[in-house]
Amino acid sequence: MGLRWRGAGTTGFYLLWIGETLSQVGDWIHYLALIFYVTSVTRSMSGAGMALLFSAIPSTILGPFAGVVADRWDRKALIVASNVLSGVFALTLGFLTFHGAPPMYQVYVLVFLLGAARAFFRPALSACIPSLIPVNQLNKANSLLRFGSSITEIAGPVAGGTVILLLGAPASFLANGVSFLIASAMEIWVAIPRVSNTSSSKPVLQDLADGWRCVRKNATLAKVFSVMAMLVFFAQPMAIVLKTLTDGYYHAGSLGLGLLVAASATGTLVATIYLIAKPDLPGWPGLFLGFPVVSGIAIILIGWIHSFPVALALMFVEGLVGGLGEIVFATMIQTMSPDEMRGKVFGFFASITAALAPLAYAVAGVALDKASVEVVLTVSGLALVAGGVVLVQGALPTLKAGKTPLTDTDAGRGA
Repeated sequence: MGLRWRGAGTTGFYLLWIGETLSQVGDWIHYLALIFYVTSVTRSMSGAGMALLFSAIPSTILGPFAGVVADRWDRKALIVASNVLSGVFALTLGFLTFHGAPPMYQVYVLVFLLGAARAFFRPALSACIPSLIPVNQLNKANSLLRFGSSITEIAGPVAGGTVILLLGAPASFLANGVSFLIASAMEIWVAIPRVSNTSSSKPVLQDLADGWRCVRKNATLAKVFSVMAMLVFFAQPMAIVLKTLTDGYYHAGSLGLGLLVAASATGTLVATIYLIAKPDLPGWPGLFLGFPVVSGIAIILIGWIHSFPVALALMFVEGLVGGLGEIVFATMIQTMSPDEMRGKVFGFFASITAALAPLAYAVAGVALDKASVEVVLTVSGLALVAGGVVLVQGALPTLKAGKTPLTDTDAGRGA
């Protein structure tokens, strides 16, 4: 069965996918333009850091509340409205900077508002996918979404750098705004079923508590959350560690660092292509659930085998299994969460990862100042191995009972 939204013969999911991929290219253009513009105006990297901080704060603070909104409101209206508001804020930033250098607080306010709009978009998007397509196609759908992200990770910086070089930062902000408006225009045509809402009369805080209980009561889902949080904390700062290796051991400079990051991205890209071609995973879930174990071992080996070609191969493996695990985990969250709770579950997850990422970078920087790169990578790798073992042990009873959401074509359908 193809990817089709139920009740209509239109490829609504593909409209969402194309719109999201387009807006992600705009995000990359905006990200680079923001750094370029703020540093050129303030003559300080701390100014750029403040701008990026204001951009990231909304996901941390508003994530759970955005999930509540995604479960209470019409998800299609929320997706469209979020992209329209994102477009308005980005265009406003472009017009302000195009006509001179506005006070920096105005830039900070606008990037905060843009981040807030995106914070409401992401839980709604993730929550609505199972309502659009059959559950046995979720791996394929999530793989397509991740494939789009992988492509934009490659093309986005190139597009951003080119636009900034040719037209300047203000035009880049305008381009980002246009990308959001185009995405919202495409999403208007998508028919997303409404949530069977049973919580709209509850106080917001009680609704939040119900969502958190939904995660805690499902042992496998709780372990998925824990392991994904560990992955963000221990694997996210790899770029900082890799720079230490390329400078101190490989003597490969910025090119070497770029190649190592590209090797990981290539592995993730291969993972998405594989799951697009073979979305059903009978007999494989246990292996994919153990991806933190493989990632942890690869990270440990990178720390102790000081060979650039070996590091390239290991980064490819790390990206490959990481991509497989990320997609399978997204599918598990979607199928294990009731439709009326799905937005809250993804909102909690977005908030946790948004909060852990900057903390992970800070801890990694301090750790590298205090300990050797071998010790830092060994600790990180062992933590991931332990998390993977716990996850597999917790999920195996479900898998052995034949109740895995990765292959069951009846469970977890949306409304």
